[in-house]
Amino acid sequence: MRERFTQHWLCVCLAFTAIIFFLLPTSFVNNFYLPKIFSPIANALNAVTSKTAFPIGQLVFYLGVFTLLIFTILKVKIAIKERKWSTLKKPAFQLLKLFLVVFILFQLSYGLSFKRPGLANHLQLDTNRIQPIELQNFTLSTINWCNEHISDFDYEKDSFKNMVKWTHESYEHLIEKHGYFLPIKPSVKRVIEPTIMSRFGISGIYFPFTAEANVNGDIPAVIQPFVIAHEMAHQKGIAPENEANFSAYLAGINSDNISLQFSAKYAALRYCLAYTVDSVLRDSLFNLCNESLRNQIEEHSAYWQNYRGLLGKISSQVNNAFLKFNGQQDGIKSYGNFLSLVLAWERKTQQNSTYRYLLE
Repeated sequence: MRERFTQHWLCVCLAFTAIIFFLLPTSFVNNFYLPKIFSPIANALNAVTSKTAFPIGQLVFYLGVFTLLIFTILKVKIAIKERKWSTLKKPAFQLLKLFLVVFILFQLSYGLSFKRPGLANHLQLDTNRIQPIELQNFTLSTINWCNEHISDFDYEKDSFKNMVKWTHESYEHLIEKHGYFLPIKPSVKRVIEPTIMSRFGISGIYFPFTAEANVNGDIPAVIQPFVIAHEMAHQKGIAPENEANFSAYLAGINSDNISLQFSAKYAALRYCLAYTVDSVLRDSLFNLCNESLRNQIEEHSAYWQNYRGLLGKISSQVNNAFLKFNGQQDGIKSYGNFLSLVLAWERKTQQNSTYRYLLE
């Protein structure tokens, strides 16, 4: 009886602690959590995990899922054998406690970053008045740039390790110029058995419990530098997916490395084409790409086409629910919403103001 009372109160205390996280103001997150909790935890974890090229977080995740499945199967098997479903109450409470503990640890190590003031607000970007012509003009200018520089992309020459270094240096430059990004040391790794991630439709993932940015090394090389920059953005305190994509774009275009630049421009171009609603206009834009660029886009699409299936749909639904739970109302659509940030940035910096094209 006393043990049951203790178990119940432990669950109540953990649940109460979890609820508190939803009530914390953004000022607390910005002024205390990020500099006093997130940064020290991330740097401490990086000091350990960066010592090895092995993705520790991936191992922890797989072991955790495997242990959870075995635990559940054994408990259900015992209940069926004894024909006493009441025996599942105790393991159910144990799983609930585990979930609440993991949730609290997640909030401390990363989750509260979703509550920080947005990057658009920090950079004073107006994303409310984006016009279709702006998307068209930006798409055209990006196509011209990619046509000119696709032959300069050489990811094999740069190598994964060097690309991580280039990306980190670009973020350091952004920190000096704009602040906002946290000065977290990078810990970026390629995952083991990347085809598993591809089957789930995942290009990369940030594992906050080990502060590792994990990249799927099997995806097309042209997009890997952008994915590295995207996951590194999460590592530097950028939680929303649209802001992580935008951060990766900024890191790319501000880099001295042409491969990182090209990957960022190429990623933006693919989103531009995907979000061009008019199919005739989209085909016209695509045909403006030179042969090498068109082949690259088609090969990229074909790669993911090979992995479309039930696992990918499940993964998308889980990710969609996760993002909405953390305040991103557009869910997985928020990945593409970074274009409004890009266009607002281009407008503000006037990098795109001289471009006015007419499609023939």
